[in-house]
Amino acid sequence: MVGSGRDLSGKDYSGQDLTDYDLRGADLRDTNFRRADLTNANLTNADLRGADFRQANVRGVEINGKGSILEILSQAGAITTKNIHKE
Repeated sequence: MVGSGRDLSGKDYSGQDLTDYDLRGADLRDTNFRRADLTNANLTNADLRGADFRQANVRGVEINGKGSILEILSQAGAITTKNIHKE
């Protein structure tokens, strides 16, 4: 699926394999990505406000902004430090 620039707000992608998906500029507000595999997905310029990334694999995710993927998702309200587990 290519979601570049699309309105995907409020959708449920929990547990889905979204490896290498192009979600540049997509409206992902309040979208459920719990336990989804977003390995190497492109989230550049996506609106992540309220999106749920708990237990999601975000390795290699491309995202704009400064700081780590965890800092950016935290600032967008997509994750909290309570959701981060050390291995």
